[in-house]
Amino acid sequence: MPSSVAWTDAYLGVGANLGDRIAQIDQALVRLDAQAEISVERVSSAYESEAHRRPGQEAVPAFINGVVHIRTGLSAHALLRATQALEEQAGRLASAPRWAPRPLDIDLLMVGAETACTERLTLPHPRLHERRFVLMPWAELAPNLWVPDPFDATVQNLLQTCSDAHALHRRSGPLARSLFSA
Repeated sequence: MPSSVAWTDAYLGVGANLGDRIAQIDQALVRLDAQAEISVERVSSAYESEAHRRPGQEAVPAFINGVVHIRTGLSAHALLRATQALEEQAGRLASAPRWAPRPLDIDLLMVGAETACTERLTLPHPRLHERRFVLMPWAELAPNLWVPDPFDATVQNLLQTCSDAHALHRRSGPLARSLFSA
């Protein structure tokens, strides 16, 4: 890591529910780690969950989800642009509706202790407290991490108070085969 860059810990939620879900996440994390100012430090286990959807929406394929701890020298907005470029490379259309199936989904959960509320970015992620598929893998990596306002709680506390009742199954094998194979 270059000494002239201020590096920050960040946590990303990753998921996919189209195609070879694990392979797509794995490839995206390899590409993310290859960027000059991003280092993938740790990844959670892979979790499978049914897709959240709007009332009346047809069933869509199940998601594979996980959380990634990175160190980055990028600003939060530059990191968002980098992750959106990876989603686009995987075939996700920016014009697709919010609840549509996707080959890759990357959400910025937290970038350092930064808070933001702009048209393009809200930090911490505004719905993380409603998503066990985010909180369970995140608690694997950093259960005592303090999530700033508006949550003002640890990841573990947010998991314990999460009302999401969707089934969530931890899968065997790593979320990122290529980066962390034994």
